[in-house]
Amino acid sequence: YKVSALFNNICTLTDEQEVIVLKPEINVSAIPTLINEGQSAQLSAEGLVDYNWSPAESLSDPTSPRPVASPTITTIYSVNGKDVNNCNGTATITI
Repeated sequence: YKVSALFNNICTLTDEQEVIVLKPEINVSAIPTLINEGQSAQLSAEGLVDYNWSPAESLSDPTSPRPVASPTITTIYSVNGKDVNNCNGTATITI
């Protein structure tokens, strides 16, 4: 950002400030990534301090960084939360 101010219609003062937008780096994985009906997969997310997975219905604990997923169909899981800088982040994985 750049700001300029005119002082007494004579002198112009200018200042610049770089703004850095922090975006959480979230790593998600599943073991295994391919399952048959009736099987489960261990999901894992890193890079946040709180976690909220969805859809929650087929998860053992949607607020855990490592919930167990037991979907009945192919499902895209999304994890949302905040990092140590209080920045929001999201990531997805398909099981």
